[in-house]
Amino acid sequence: MAVAARRRPEDGIHVAAPGDTISSIAAIYGFTDWEARIYNAPQNAQLKLARPNPNTLVPGDEVFIPELARKAEPRATDAWHDFHVTGNKRFLRLKLQNADDTPLANEPYRIEPRSSFRGRFVQQGQATSPDGLIEEMIPHTMIEADLVLTNLNMIVRLAVGHLLPLPMQEPVQNAGGDLAGELLGAAEGALGGVTGAAGALGGAVSGAASGQVSVGADGAQAGGDLSGAVEGGAAALAKAGATASAAVGAVAGALGELSLGDPHDPNTYSAAQRLKSMGFQPGEPEDNRRTAQFTAALMAFQTWCKKQGELANSAGGPLGDLTAPGGVLGGGGGPLGDIAAGVAGPMLAAVGLTGQLDEPTIAALLKTHGC
Repeated sequence: MAVAARRRPEDGIHVAAPGDTISSIAAIYGFTDWEARIYNAPQNAQLKLARPNPNTLVPGDEVFIPELARKAEPRATDAWHDFHVTGNKRFLRLKLQNADDTPLANEPYRIEPRSSFRGRFVQQGQATSPDGLIEEMIPHTMIEADLVLTNLNMIVRLAVGHLLPLPMQEPVQNAGGDLAGELLGAAEGALGGVTGAAGALGGAVSGAASGQVSVGADGAQAGGDLSGAVEGGAAALAKAGATASAAVGAVAGALGELSLGDPHDPNTYSAAQRLKSMGFQPGEPEDNRRTAQFTAALMAFQTWCKKQGELANSAGGPLGDLTAPGGVLGGGGGPLGDIAAGVAGPMLAAVGLTGQLDEPTIAALLKTHGC
């Protein structure tokens, strides 16, 4: 079913909505080559710099849409002529695993677009590969679908294109504006943020000395099964996740939700998206607010990465060694034993000394998740 192209906005600016990607935006305006015509357009240079992955946009990003150009191709009559349209393909790739990390092999499946989809989709595959893989070419405008696993009586909602960038940023606006000026302003803002963060950390440590801890009031439950794309280390992850979960949950239950520092981190929700897809259980942190469950899942992920050699033992904060192999939260017990695991670990995580979304942890998330 052919779908008519949307009329270009008068100012040429499309404001990204949840689920939008560069390719889906290009498709709704009638462009078949999103990379050449949209992503590489000079007016979108600032957007491309901020969004190196064209499949992860922030709602509110401004994307410049050029005019559609007419093209004439004179040909003789009374003859057959071939015309080829340049376009970009889009693939949906999934890896399905059981709770014990074995691939969900040769499993029949269906992909059913949601009612919001307008277009035509023809499924090519019928079952997962021996490695549990699914690869389907999908229309650029498909942003929601259901993965139906009939034999398992399971339906999984797929939110295609809803993955947010990591590290998280403010929406890119003023498409085609003064890139140099915007970069200067961003640098000045980052410097101010660092200064503010240093002051907040100082206050957090002072609060820790007086016995105040900022953790979510939610119960913590993390680690356990690995049903995502992470391969190996399931037993170590389960142990680390349970330890971190008990630690954060114990403090949350004992002290409730007390104020110490700022529990908000702009990267929390986008990190949770990736943790969840890899089999961790970060919960649903709202308003980018770190919860006890999210912290436990993050520390479990850090422990797993350190055991695989994908993350330095010191990553995750000044006392990142707590989640390293042999550390208090890394399966080693430590000199304080259960007391350290149940109280000291989550307290230090709450004040920013471990279990943090620092740059090495964000890099490990991106590498392990794949995007």
